Amino acid sequence: MAPDGAVRYIEVKARATTGPVVLTPNEWLMAQRLGEEYWLYIVEHAATAPVLHRIQNPAAKLRPEVVQTVRFVVKQWIEAATVAALP
Repeated sequence: MAPDGAVRYIEVKARATTGPVVLTPNEWLMAQRLGEEYWLYIVEHAATAPVLHRIQNPAAKLRPEVVQTVRFVVKQWIEAATVAALP
């Protein structure tokens, strides 16, 4: 909870130096859903001289570049499943 009593959902990304940060699809989805309650905290130079940058509602302020989406294809799922009869 913020000092003023507001709820904050915070995602923290730390960088050894500086540069782009990577958000997962779920982190970006939550940023879009939570809007003003979602904050992105980025710590630059985390190991040497940390500097904290805060962005409220990053989904409204940032335009990420989609570089890769990972999906897992599981073909043999039926071999691991148990069968339950449905009514």
